[in-house]
Amino acid sequence: MAKDITNALIKAVISLQKEFQKSRTKSRKQREKPEERVWQGRGNPLSSVFEFETAKNLSKIYTKYHFFVDYPITIYNKSGEKLRTIYPDILVLKNFNFKKNDKCEVVAILDLKIDLGWANMKDYKEENDTKLSDKEKDIEEASLCKFNYIVGAYSDAEKKLNNNIGKLEAKMPGKGKLKKIFIVCTKGNDHSRSERVKKALKSKEYKVLFLLDDKNLHPNTTEEKSGDFKKHIQRKESEIKKTFKGL
Repeated sequence: MAKDITNALIKAVISLQKEFQKSRTKSRKQREKPEERVWQGRGNPLSSVFEFETAKNLSKIYTKYHFFVDYPITIYNKSGEKLRTIYPDILVLKNFNFKKNDKCEVVAILDLKIDLGWANMKDYKEENDTKLSDKEKDIEEASLCKFNYIVGAYSDAEKKLNNNIGKLEAKMPGKGKLKKIFIVCTKGNDHSRSERVKKALKSKEYKVLFLLDDKNLHPNTTEEKSGDFKKHIQRKESEIKKTFKGL
């Protein structure tokens, strides 16, 4: 299974590079047109591509789970008190059935980043980071989470569908039982933040995985690097196995 997971992550990174290449090609062609007076410096955020491709590829391995990408979920304690709304990049559920979800349970939360270039370092302190600590404390205390069937329902038809289905619910596993994984595609553009982030997240019981340790390797390139990506991630198969153990 470790090899399957490794290959799933390789495919996600290669898909991400292809999207970056499309964005860069579009921007270059735009600049070559003398009549164009609107230039775009950065493409649209491509983190959603990384998240979706990772979830899609993992779902082919973990066939008993459902993977929800970028779903806001609201967590509640045993007394039914609302704790907060959290925004995991990937939420992993078992026994999910939106028509009858009384046995549905949260298995894992995966957070993903392409790199740490725009990371808010206030979120990555260890002991004195109230924001992160309170969030993790609430996650541990949560016994239930609720979320909409359709996120961002603005049309009347979507609103009606959400109302008809009602809030979807899943049991939270409790303290020490939730699998928490933090994946960073590359150490490139990290501004020497990698070790600090890794240490802080490990203190919050996250498994932290950097797929590309070589800072010269980044998916945001016009050069074809698929082979290099594959070699570097394959070398991390043992670490990937440890990261996903128990999922």
